[in-house]
Amino acid sequence: MLSVGIFSYVLYESYSKVILGQTTFQSQLNLSENFYSLGCCILFLGILNILIEAFKWRYLMKPFEKITWFTAFASVFTGLSFAVITPNRIGDLAGKAMQLKSTPKSKGFLIALIGHSAQFIVISIIGVFALTRFYSINNSLIEFGLIVFSIALFVSYLKLPNLIDWLAHFKWLMNAKNTFDGMTVFTFNQKVNVLFLSFIKYLVFVSQFYLLLIFYGIEISIDNGMTALFAMYLVQLFVPSFLLLELGVRGATAVYFIGNYSSMISSTLLASYSLWILNIGLPAIIGLYFFNNKTA
Repeated sequence: MLSVGIFSYVLYESYSKVILGQTTFQSQLNLSENFYSLGCCILFLGILNILIEAFKWRYLMKPFEKITWFTAFASVFTGLSFAVITPNRIGDLAGKAMQLKSTPKSKGFLIALIGHSAQFIVISIIGVFALTRFYSINNSLIEFGLIVFSIALFVSYLKLPNLIDWLAHFKWLMNAKNTFDGMTVFTFNQKVNVLFLSFIKYLVFVSQFYLLLIFYGIEISIDNGMTALFAMYLVQLFVPSFLLLELGVRGATAVYFIGNYSSMISSTLLASYSLWILNIGLPAIIGLYFFNNKTA
């Protein structure tokens, strides 16, 4: 039943937002002359995005359970299947943990959370500086505050074991300490490596979005485009989204930030919806296969 719901949701969003939308926007569309080569690059970046996420998941699981590439991809696809039906895609954590064999699912959930935390930090640190550039903020006090904020985020991530030891002093958390201990296994270098992988993944899907804007005929410099997209992804981190609201939120934020440099709203929306289909919708459908095999 869950599989049918996910499949129906993805098809509904894909059809209503892109197929019907493209007909409505046809008069405003102006596809790039290089749309074939751009299309190939966009598809390649989509595959690379999944590949990096699978590699990162294998790397995170290495201290606990040796998983194959097949299991890593199964985890990523299953995670995306759960992500589309949960608020702010939190189900991605449970979906990844579901494919583990010997590691407890609760510990797998927290290990996946480390990967998400690294991605959150990368998006936040780059995003806050992009936001100041987007709004042309030139204030030394604000810039100093952003530097302090970035350092605090970075240190809190690296000092996770100390935070867990401190939380373990609370009686109501002591029983869960064994589960949380799994998060303290990672060394400084390992956590930095996860941050680096998250940074590369971030550059990949932001570049993919930028190429989609060009694909749909939007003329925007790479400097302005990246500034707008970095700021947009920061805002999307903190805007609640759930099921049918997600694509609306993504479209609205894209129009707001890209609209500062281009009046082609239709193309901006199509770029946003196409990215969702390529990176979340289609992989979520593939994930149903792995989910059904796991529960069969």
